[in-house]
Amino acid sequence: MSKRGLHILTFFLVALMPLVAGASNTRFFQAAQDIPLMSGLVEDTTSTLTYDSPQGRIIESVSVLNGVEEENVRNYYNQTLPAFGWQFSGHDEFVRQNETLRMDFVSDDGQKYFWIFIQPR
Repeated sequence: MSKRGLHILTFFLVALMPLVAGASNTRFFQAAQDIPLMSGLVEDTTSTLTYDSPQGRIIESVSVLNGVEEENVRNYYNQTLPAFGWQFSGHDEFVRQNETLRMDFVSDDGQKYFWIFIQPR
């Protein structure tokens, strides 16, 4: 490899290092490991339901908002999910290939929860 080629390769590797370091901090839902878990949310894995059907996977996962504002969660997923191949299809709903992802927010006994539902289209 020429010196110029080595310099270009080194430049790209150095430029990508922050991206790789940031990606390693990303957490994902346990049952949906292709859906990032927003920082500040705490997944309640005891409430997770999963089912594989001939038509595709069905996942229901719950996270405690833990003081995170609902609108911040909505904005995070509206901005983040397209990077994972999801297309916005309406209020709190996304589609990707043969799946639909729906988000919901629920309050129970003063605690706020964020739900994601993934099911075949």
